[in-house]
Amino acid sequence: MNFDHCALLKAAIARSLGGTTVHEQANFARARFGLEVADIVARSGVAAVGRDDLLGGAQVAAEAAVFDRLVDATIRGRLTGKRVVPASRNYRSADDAATAAWVAEGSSIPISRANFSRHVLLPKRVASLMVVNEEVLAADSGELLLLQRDMEAGLALADDAAFLDPSNHGDGATPAAVTADAPSLDSTGDPETDFEALATIFTGNWSNAVVVLHPLLAVSLARQLKGTGLADLGPRGGTYFGIPALTSRGVPETSDGHLLALIDGSGIAETDDGIEARISTEGVVRMDSAPAGSTITPTGESAAVSLFQCDARAVRLIRRCCWANGREGGVVTVRNVTYGASSA
Repeated sequence: MNFDHCALLKAAIARSLGGTTVHEQANFARARFGLEVADIVARSGVAAVGRDDLLGGAQVAAEAAVFDRLVDATIRGRLTGKRVVPASRNYRSADDAATAAWVAEGSSIPISRANFSRHVLLPKRVASLMVVNEEVLAADSGELLLLQRDMEAGLALADDAAFLDPSNHGDGATPAAVTADAPSLDSTGDPETDFEALATIFTGNWSNAVVVLHPLLAVSLARQLKGTGLADLGPRGGTYFGIPALTSRGVPETSDGHLLALIDGSGIAETDDGIEARISTEGVVRMDSAPAGSTITPTGESAAVSLFQCDARAVRLIRRCCWANGREGGVVTVRNVTYGASSA
């Protein structure tokens, strides 16, 4: 099935520029973008266009192109066996794995301990905001797709960095990294020795285990282990000691070296409310990549630009999600790994 890869962004454009009513906006979308985008606008009925607006009928393919592409771009999205839980509601996780034993006829069956913990995942926002000229939104689909893909890449990188950085213990805005309190070892400088030690402290499910590393470290390992059969690696991943390897620029690196993580995907719980796209033609935006402004504790803003005055548009993508590692020993790391890697 052919579908519009820019459907989400185009629907937001129609919402912003097409008029004050849903009917006017749908007519604008139909005239400029075609029936597919017009159908999304007509059914959404709200200013924000999100994941649910793209569900159903012919929109399933469009939803896959918009939402699932971002999911697949993150390390978290490529883990297998994850547990999806409802947002802001209690869920339980097992503290001890079930056990089994061979039992002779007439003998008692050993009992597995059944200890459960209660948790709640509160969705948090990862967002991308860009200010563009009117001409960009009036451009052809090629330029719109470039804008959307660039913003999606920014969201994916921010997701990976928060998910993997051991120094991220979480706060009111960001979920804690699954590596934050995970068992960790210092690198010996030898890949085989390091992985053997890592495997010793890993208590997760090997069937869902993946190795996560920086692309530069993957290249260095591929060079160092060439001809050994222990690694089939490149910047886009591969296998490491027979385990699937995933790469991301979001894996932290410092002057002391890289991080290498072994993660059991089945121990990760997550909630994800999808993506929302909005475009604004009014308001004042602070042109700052690290703004200090807050509606809770307002401060003076500098470098503010009026969208109306500059004939500009603010394009915003927001993804609401959260995660937690529920399996002790299911995430383990090696710190300060070099293996001859150069800095990015």
